[in-house]
Amino acid sequence: MKFYTNPQTLANLLIVYDYRIPYAKQKSVKDQFGHYDYPFQRDGDMAIGISLGYLFYIAKSLGYKTGANACWDGNLLRNILGEGSDYSPAVMLGIGFPNEDRNSREHHTDPTFTFPQKPKEEIGIEFI
Repeated sequence: MKFYTNPQTLANLLIVYDYRIPYAKQKSVKDQFGHYDYPFQRDGDMAIGISLGYLFYIAKSLGYKTGANACWDGNLLRNILGEGSDYSPAVMLGIGFPNEDRNSREHHTDPTFTFPQKPKEEIGIEFI
């Protein structure tokens, strides 16, 4: 199976979210609870989700195209960012100028490959 990178990683602006905990916060939480593992994954996911939603909204309102993705080569990303082996990226968000002449799912270096489109999952609404 051939692995294709996501063209969103070539956006004009690429934002990489990770789970790094500031040292001062680590110390205060560790002093209080004896560790700093518990709340950060959950809270980090929530903060990233809020931030992504806000950036999607603002970028779209300014006329940019956006796309979040999690398809990266961990070693390559760590080398580009100058991070160590313990670096834990969460998601990347690409924001850029749309190219109306190309399908947004067309691969950036292999125009013969178009990423498949998944059918949208129906979300039921229950009125009470």
